[in-house]
Amino acid sequence: MERDCRLDILRFVGITAVIFAHCGIKADNLAFQLRNFDVPLLVMVGGFCAMRFSRPRPYRQYVIDRFIRLVIPTWIFLVIFIAIRACWDPVPTANIIGSFALLSGPVGVWIIRVFFLTALFTPPLIRLYKKVSSPGRFASVFFAWLAINEYARHFFPDGEGEIPIRVIGLVIPYLIGYSAIAFYGMRSGDMSWIEWLFYVLTFGTFFGIHAVVQHYSYGTFPWTQFDKFPPGICYFSYALAISTLLMGGLLFVPDRIVAILGCRFVRFVGSHTMWLYLWHWVLLWIHNFWFKQIGPLTLFPIIYVVPILAVIAQCYLVDRLFLTRVSSIRFKEYARRILLS
Repeated sequence: MERDCRLDILRFVGITAVIFAHCGIKADNLAFQLRNFDVPLLVMVGGFCAMRFSRPRPYRQYVIDRFIRLVIPTWIFLVIFIAIRACWDPVPTANIIGSFALLSGPVGVWIIRVFFLTALFTPPLIRLYKKVSSPGRFASVFFAWLAINEYARHFFPDGEGEIPIRVIGLVIPYLIGYSAIAFYGMRSGDMSWIEWLFYVLTFGTFFGIHAVVQHYSYGTFPWTQFDKFPPGICYFSYALAISTLLMGGLLFVPDRIVAILGCRFVRFVGSHTMWLYLWHWVLLWIHNFWFKQIGPLTLFPIIYVVPILAVIAQCYLVDRLFLTRVSSIRFKEYARRILLS
């Protein structure tokens, strides 16, 4: 199946914003605040792809496929990363366990946890969407879902209480919140320009009203990640306004403009977001352990370009040197899913 260049452009924007957030720029910096649509945008794209390109198959097989694509690469990277760190800066056992459980640790596994949780819930989401695919029904279900999420994030606080409660707080609110975003992504491909404009204005207006109320009450404007952990309506309203604007813009613009935006570099980054995200954590650890004096403007191109070069080398080694020696077609397929995602 031929890749959709528009989706790779959106993934490129999302992963670039994610890596930019880790370059040490201060949280009150305007650029840091503006990029806070990154993870919801990637989840939206995932929902869109699931609705458009997923083929019918047993749920068990689907879960295994998602596990292979998301969890196995993360575990492989964690083994490499923890082994490297063990030589200079050993990772505590509790953090190792938390990392492999996708709960916490020295690597930002919460994003992988979000992708895997929403993936597990995708098949029933598709069935639900087919039942409420009209604009009015979808809007009713979606906004009710966001309201439920707002209750759940307060009922299951993130990282508080005893270990079982903390684990629940790291799973349930993220599952409910980001599944709603994936559900919204399924709708994005069917929106008319009027519906697209409605959601942009609705989310933008909500965030604007929240900002005015907070400024009037406390004298400050809210940060765009005001209620990001676990995700709440303030964070989602800003993220969805920007993500809808970007996705809708790309879906409605002429193909010739998409061809210009989707250059080879953009398509490569957009098609290898998983390993780019993982490898950039190695650079962050090196920076934090040895080169803390490097500022954000210097650090960002390093933690962005070096992982891209690492993925290029990884693609060459896997495709040209490793898989050429393998005869099993099935093994090659699984290896590419794990090592080239």
